[in-house]
Amino acid sequence: MHILMGVTLSPVEAAQKGFVHEAVPGTALDGAMEIARPLASHTPQSIRYIKRLIRNAVETPLDQGLRLDRNLFMDLCGGEDALRGCVTVS
Repeated sequence: MHILMGVTLSPVEAAQKGFVHEAVPGTALDGAMEIARPLASHTPQSIRYIKRLIRNAVETPLDQGLRLDRNLFMDLCGGEDALRGCVTVS
């Protein structure tokens, strides 16, 4: 039983039943900020690619989406930020 049948669920119950991905303590905004903080440390280019993949996910066939994901990932791996992180000190 759930809200459509007249029974409301707590956020934790909704997560346990699989209606939501995760229940967070506090407000939804606090939970969103907790998720966003680590993402903010990534390069702007990687965030743009993630947003592009998410927006295309609904409209793009799986094989095309996976191809795009691979191409964007390889672009990031060869980008200036990635190369800067791969420099080793002898």
